Amino acid sequence: MESRGKRKKFSDQPRDIQNIVSILQKMGIEKFESNVPHMLFEFSHSFAQEVLEDSRNFAEYAGRQKIDASDVQLAIQNYNEKYFTRSLRPDFLKELANVRNKVPIPPPPAVSSKVECEDRSGHCLPADGHVRDAERLPGRFRRSAGLSRSQ
Repeated sequence: MESRGKRKKFSDQPRDIQNIVSILQKMGIEKFESNVPHMLFEFSHSFAQEVLEDSRNFAEYAGRQKIDASDVQLAIQNYNEKYFTRSLRPDFLKELANVRNKVPIPPPPAVSSKVECEDRSGHCLPADGHVRDAERLPGRFRRSAGLSRSQ
């Protein structure tokens, strides 16, 4: 275990933390910061607590005093839908794209050619930040606007 501060011995850690460290090592994860097992333990504890609370609520709603496996399964499914998202199937996405792409893109709205300059320099920048009178820009700005020196 790597650490930024003082390291506790493995045997000095609580049993739950030792179990998490053992799981990490069995998965081939040898190097990790010392707070990682504690964070994983906190996550697993909050997950179990939320699932069991939801299971109890489902059992009470069903009129039972005891939680059964179906309550826990429903609570886990509820947790997954609440915190995790599933990606959409590729065939569904392709069908959705085909439907969407059948509608043509509308033409852009006509832009008024009248530009009012508030300063006397002649460099006009409208409120949306686009250069409309790019011919008047100095050379270094003309290149960034997509114009060459000869234009």
